[in-house]
Amino acid sequence: MLGSIMALSLILGGQELSQGFEKPVRLTVRGTAISAEGGYAAPCMADVNGDGNPELLVGQFNGGRIRCYGVTGKFVLSEGDWIKAGGKTAIIPGIW
Repeated sequence: MLGSIMALSLILGGQELSQGFEKPVRLTVRGTAISAEGGYAAPCMADVNGDGNPELLVGQFNGGRIRCYGVTGKFVLSEGDWIKAGGKTAIIPGIW
């Protein structure tokens, strides 16, 4: 592992590996941290509703559901709601 990091350091010309990243921020909605029930969160950003702005999607293994949060500002999210199909909460079964 150390050899891989040193090789990467040589490739990057001695630049810090964290260059370009901002300090981590815990994402919250009205002061409550976003979490996935049962763990195995799978977050991603995508324009789900076609308005040109990405939403935060947080999938979870427990129950196979995906919660969609609107992004209203930098680190500001709207209340999330489960993604629905046919008016019902969409379920994507896990394969374990």
